Amino acid sequence: MATTKIRADWRVTIPSSIRDKFGLTIGKEVIFVDEDDKLVLVPVKEYEKPTEALEGSVKGIVDHPKQFARNHIRSKLLREHE
Repeated sequence: MATTKIRADWRVTIPSSIRDKFGLTIGKEVIFVDEDDKLVLVPVKEYEKPTEALEGSVKGIVDHPKQFARNHIRSKLLREHE
């Protein structure tokens, strides 16, 4: 277990042991999940082939494919976390 403090500018330093364990690097996207009385920080999964993340998701015409893909992948990540 590691602890840290919230600084005045609302920034939090993630301890190096946690960064190393989860492969967190500068610029890595994370999602904050509210689980009852816990705050969970979930790294966004990166796919070698991004199209794999979209498999089976598109039915019909999509007006904004990039936004659709982002939303689908984010939802998929949250479902995997449950």
